Amino acid sequence: MTDLIIIDEMLLRRVIAHCESELPREACGFLGGVREPDGTVVRAMQWLPVRNRAQDPSHHFLMDGLDTVQCLMRLEPSLELVGLVHSHPRTAAVPSEEDLATEWHTLPSHWIVSLAVPGHPDVRAFAYMNKDGTIMYRPLRILSGAG
Repeated sequence: MTDLIIIDEMLLRRVIAHCESELPREACGFLGGVREPDGTVVRAMQWLPVRNRAQDPSHHFLMDGLDTVQCLMRLEPSLELVGLVHSHPRTAAVPSEEDLATEWHTLPSHWIVSLAVPGHPDVRAFAYMNKDGTIMYRPLRILSGAG
């Protein structure tokens, strides 16, 4: 089970910039990367934004199907999907009931970028697990740097 997410500072800035550029809509996309053999450490290495096609995109996200397919085709061959990212334009970086119901909970990480405080994005990552039929979440440590 994943415990630590490593992301390059410039990649993290690109993710945040994309989320900010989509305001007041929720932004969404994927992170491509690699997992350590034991699965406890994930290194995010590629940002793959996807258009939000939700009927109410300021409160929900629904990834555009064609964009998602094209995104998967742009994933570097040596990488795998290691995270789903979406933003909360006005609320905290905590999974909502809708987030917990997502079918993407099988990915190693689910990132939420809160833009509730202008100029101070709050980025958090979570791992989801199925416990007795209920999807639970636990926070993951994010390590960002020049690496």
